Amino acid sequence: MVYLVVHHPHAVTGAKADEFFGQDMVLYTSFWPKGNKISLTKQFDNTKNGGAPHISNDKQLTNPSSIVFLQGRIKRDDRRTSLENWLDFWVKDDFRHSGGFSDNREYIEQDTLSPRSFPILSFFDRLPVTQNKIDTSNNNQAPDGSRANFLRRGVREFDMSPAISGGSMAIIAVSDSKEEELPFPLDVNGDRIRGKGTIYYQFVVPVDRSAVTKAPTLKPPENPAAEPGKGKASG
Repeated sequence: MVYLVVHHPHAVTGAKADEFFGQDMVLYTSFWPKGNKISLTKQFDNTKNGGAPHISNDKQLTNPSSIVFLQGRIKRDDRRTSLENWLDFWVKDDFRHSGGFSDNREYIEQDTLSPRSFPILSFFDRLPVTQNKIDTSNNNQAPDGSRANFLRRGVREFDMSPAISGGSMAIIAVSDSKEEELPFPLDVNGDRIRGKGTIYYQFVVPVDRSAVTKAPTLKPPENPAAEPGKGKASG
């Protein structure tokens, strides 16, 4: 369970070619074998050119027969579609509720953080405010208490948001076994402590921002004569 997140100040969104504004780009892979390389250029490319599919549903993350790559963005919560929106995937049904809570199970230290909760902790200040469910019949927000409000009592040190806003890439991952030894040497009173459990990884990788410091050059209109103030008027 590996997430790679980097902010792109000129990510394209919407149907119009002149709509450019910054978004956090997210790449997910279900497994990263030791020694293997990941090409962000390839994975973030258009799916028609071999790029990773866009995140849209839970089933995409549960394919044990192959290594899964998924791309998307941290976009605002419009409650309409989950296509390529990681925020919608992270906060959907698991955290939204209507009425009171029905889950009263006790969580223990050995419980592994889910593919949703770990990124929420890691990218906490990068997540837009969630909304109530949209009533599609009249396009209004239904006052059903279906939005997700996060109460963060602790573990603030897990938040990597400042590194992302500063232009670096944040990488988080979870070991694929609950029997992993500590990934660094630890000696106590001269004795090596191996330790076993679930390992959570967080890395900050410096990024060369020179390629995205300027806004992309927009293509000229296909028919310049049709621009306002140019060409002939028609009645």
